[in-house]
Amino acid sequence: MATIKENNGDAGANTQTQYTLVLGDVFQGRLDPAGDRDWVRVGLTAGTVYDITLSGTNIGQIEIFDPAENSIVSARKIFSENPFAKLIFSPTVTGTYYVQIDDWDGNYSGDYELSLVENTIPEGTYDEIADYLTEGYYGGESAAFDVEPGGVLTANITALTAPGQQVARWALDAWTNVTGIEFRFVDHDNADITFDDRGDVGDPATGGFSSSNGVITDANINVPAVYLPKGDTVGDMVGII
Repeated sequence: MATIKENNGDAGANTQTQYTLVLGDVFQGRLDPAGDRDWVRVGLTAGTVYDITLSGTNIGQIEIFDPAENSIVSARKIFSENPFAKLIFSPTVTGTYYVQIDDWDGNYSGDYELSLVENTIPEGTYDEIADYLTEGYYGGESAAFDVEPGGVLTANITALTAPGQQVARWALDAWTNVTGIEFRFVDHDNADITFDDRGDVGDPATGGFSSSNGVITDANINVPAVYLPKGDTVGDMVGII
């Protein structure tokens, strides 16, 4: 593994950047001043899955551009205590791409590291994935509502906008199709699941719950309104789900 340093001037924020990152190497750069954006050139092979990892920034963001400077995909770390932002990407076309490094809120100036490696994590079976989601993610501790297929859970979506309520209904309909659990919509504070959209721009969609002896007693799901498609009516959202 080689380390490439931003010693030959600031990395240009376009396809003319003077820096190239090779698979397995690490690029050490600096965002200076705050609001600076750096681009690093990478050569990627179609069908290969890559891990592109950014560490060292406050709310760091990495974004991939094609040679025409069109944005393809991006990822950022939301919380400053998270160690890195990681983007797992598999191109459909072999060629040259460009990774943009910046701090999403534009307030950070300082050093960072960017790495490019091939993703070697094997595909899991459905049983392995289900086990991780129900047990492994929570370190062996899990909780669930005391409800069986055909049972009912109540949901309060009144704190959402009209488009947000439609998205929530679509999501719960999908859960009904998969689990057989029905959802009844209520407008009181004692719902099994309560939705809101009070998060600020940049906040992730989050959730939390209370439980007793492994049984969930109530849950909250926060989906900031910024995640909704632009448009004031439900009709503007047709086709996005």
